[in-house]
Amino acid sequence: MLKFIRNEGFGRVYEAEIDQGALGVVTGMQVKLEADYKYVALGALYYDGTELVRPTRPWNGTFNGQGGNIPAFHGDMSKYSFGPATSEGTVLYWHKFIDQNKTLLICDRNLIRSVSWDHLNGANFIFGKEIELDGQRYKCRVLTGGSANRGTSYAGGQLPNEWDRYVMNGADVGEPHFAYAPIPVPEDYPGTSIYDDQTAWARAHNQAWNWISMFSWCQETSGSNRVVRGRNSARHWYTYSPTYANTYLGWRPVLELL
Repeated sequence: MLKFIRNEGFGRVYEAEIDQGALGVVTGMQVKLEADYKYVALGALYYDGTELVRPTRPWNGTFNGQGGNIPAFHGDMSKYSFGPATSEGTVLYWHKFIDQNKTLLICDRNLIRSVSWDHLNGANFIFGKEIELDGQRYKCRVLTGGSANRGTSYAGGQLPNEWDRYVMNGADVGEPHFAYAPIPVPEDYPGTSIYDDQTAWARAHNQAWNWISMFSWCQETSGSNRVVRGRNSARHWYTYSPTYANTYLGWRPVLELL
């Protein structure tokens, strides 16, 4: 039996024992313990050599009576790095996808807020900075999100893009790309904003991906702006100036195995 635990503190402990030869349900999301999807714990974020505590309330605003605790950008992206986690309070969680010949680990939350696209790009964290973690080489970057929307911002980004493939998991094409990865329900991506909706916050897909109330910077340029995804719904697509920073703009790193 495999014991799966994610302890977020403040009473938010998700735990399940799963037969590794079978399929299980963990934290309300389906998980396949082999093949193309796993939910994994790996490494910690450091700033200027100091190990950082993982944000356990990865939102902007107040949910379940508690304010978010994503740390603000510390001032110099070049001083951020990844290294070993020395405690449960620092370890990071990732959605790991093996997609044909590509392996991606996508962080399940934004790790810092109040950061601009230019800040990230200046340290090569937009398109890819080579790092080593736990003996493996990765390119650390952000997701693609689509260079334009599909008619409205709530319809998502132009396909193909990684946000819709992995976070939305094929909801736009009628069936999941990864059958045992988190799958949103239609209430997670309505045609109006749910950025402060307490019920949506508590649903399984947001608990898996922590998109509510927080945008994540993506790679693409749209006009003179840069693309963000999330915040107002699981599928929401929007743009901001690359120099803009706000409490609801965050960095969700991706590790691409080299």
